[in-house]
Parts: sequence; C-alpha cells; structure tokens
Amino acid sequence: MTNTPTYSVGIQTYVYRFDSYFKPLLARIHRQRPILEKVVFVNGQHKEPFHEQYRKDMMQYASNFQNTFLVMSPIVRGCSFMWNTSINYTSNHYTLILSDDVIILDGFFDEFENMLKQNHELGDESFRINWHWSHFCIHRNDVIDKNRVGFFDERLIGFGEEDGDWMWRFQNKFGRHMRNYTTDKLPFNSDNACLPGKNTKTTESGKYSSFNRDFQLSKKLEPDLSPNGVDGGCYSPPQKLKEGMETPDMYPGETFYRENIDKL
Repeated sequence: MTNTPTYSVGIQTYVYRFDSYFKPLLARIHRQRPILEKVVFVNGQHKEPFHEQYRKDMMQYASNFQNTFLVMSPIVRGCSFMWNTSINYTSNHYTLILSDDVIILDGFFDEFENMLKQNHELGDESFRINWHWSHFCIHRNDVIDKNRVGFFDERLIGFGEEDGDWMWRFQNKFGRHMRNYTTDKLPFNSDNACLPGKNTKTTESGKYSSFNRDFQLSKKLEPDLSPNGVDGGCYSPPQKLKEGMETPDMYPGETFYRENIDKL
C-alpha cells in the first residue's frame, strides 16, 4: 500500500477577497484537514496603503486555525513571487497551491491524496488539477534541483504568463506535458468581482498584467514562437527563448538550505 506523500497548502489572498473568498476557504480546509500545514501569502494592493484593520482582522481570523502561518506584504507582489515564497516557507515535499477564489467541497482532500499516491507511484513531480493554474501541486525538487525546471520567473512582476512560462519550461525540459488529475470538488467562485490586478495596467481581459505579457512577447521569447495567451500553453509547442533570457536561479540558497538543514 502506497503511503500518502507529505504535503502543505499555500494560499494567496488579497484585501478585497477577505470576507467573500478567504474566510470560507480557510474554514473549509480546516473542516476537512484541521492540522494541515497552511502558508497564507497576504498580498498588498497596488497603489493603495495596506489597510490596518485588514491586517488585524487577518491575523485574528487566522489565529483560530491550527498550523496556519501568514506571510504579509505591504506592497503588491506577483504570482511568481507569491508561489515561490509559499513553496519556500512550507516544510513538506509537496505544496498544493490554491488561489483564494476556489471552493473546497467535502471530499476534496480524499481525492487529492489519492492523486498524490498515484503521482508518487508514477514518479514524484509537479502536476495540475483540472488543467488549471488556480490550483496545482508543486513537488519541491522541480524548483530546487538545477536539473529540473526551477522556480517561477519573478521577472514577471504582475499577474499572468508565469503559469504558461513554467509549463513551457517543463515541456522543453522533459518533452511532454505536465500530468493532470481531475476532480469535481474544486469549483470557482463565480462573481470574479475582486481582481488582484486592480490599479495595474492590464490586457484586454482586464485581469492579467500588460507588463507580464509584454515581457514574455517582446523580451523573453522568440517572436515566431510567441504564446497565444496565458490559457493556451498546454496546447502550444514548447517556446523558444531569446539568447540570454533563461530564467535565473531565483533562490540558490534554498537548494543549499534543503540539502543541509538536517545537519543543523
């Protein structure tokens, strides 16, 4: 019988989503897995002061849930930074990354742990869930091992493109798509009224950062193989980088830390 690989949860959240999205999400996780390790990245809002009452309310609410740890930023940080930080701050081999606008239905974690077991039997690596990047699972070795994929590219300082970029790098490295597992127990909130890109320049969708799109298309990728959008990557060929635009090793010290922490 295969044991379930150890895992943590990383959540990214924003001030305008506290009551409507984050609070019920944390409560649902707690109801199913009360002692699960959770790292919450509390992001700032671009060109707005960090609300003092929000800071207090967030710390008070999170304190009601065991094994819940907050990382707070008074300034806005992009998805790449938040995802990398969440991965670096967890203690387990796998990190389930959740956007705060997902809904965890009863029975989800039973299904997720079966995904982990199956994935372990095939060989531990990162995978997506329902073909999305609002909920996916990162295996630590994929980001800290220089022979694997590496961390998310933090030159993408806004929202969007970081998911497709990492997926294309995976495809370039291994010549195949990432694994994907499906569940009907992970729907989204439907109102989509609380966009993290508020006060930033966005693409025509009004959701994703123009900066990230421009960086990918004009600076990082060869123009004849430019991506056709953040959601099209899994159906596109692996992308070709311009010379000298490889993703830097964002956290060289993290590899050293993980390799040596047991010697401390």
